[in-house]
Amino acid sequence: MRLTRLSLRNYRVFEDQLDLELPAGLVGIYGPNGAGKSYLVEAIRFCLWGKSRTGNLDVRTSGVGADCVVEVEFEHEGHLYEIRRMLTGINATHKASAMANGAQLAEGPSDVGKYVQSILGMDDAAFRASVFAEQKQLAAFSAETPE
Repeated sequence: MRLTRLSLRNYRVFEDQLDLELPAGLVGIYGPNGAGKSYLVEAIRFCLWGKSRTGNLDVRTSGVGADCVVEVEFEHEGHLYEIRRMLTGINATHKASAMANGAQLAEGPSDVGKYVQSILGMDDAAFRASVFAEQKQLAAFSAETPE
């Protein structure tokens, strides 16, 4: 899986539209504490599996009624996938869709999560374990010495 694009609007600290094109190779994201770096990775998780770190799916920045939209585009095994999740309206109605090579293949929060799992061969827990690390885990990792 290679991420190619992340777009979000009204997600956590990102009230305005944010569009990130991710080139091939190593990509670094840096900024001051509180700038939203961790929320970018969390937005990817939310988009792919409909899960958030807090368990609360209402991840909108703006007041009730403003739509939250997160889109992730990635390449995997020669195919281009676009996953989109939205929270809309006063009740934060959860909507989702998955496309591959321009054709819609799944719709609805549950079906999209299952579809993503079938493509990537991992569920949310495996994704979280491979991508997220707590501060103390990073400190322990940086203290390791090669054998």
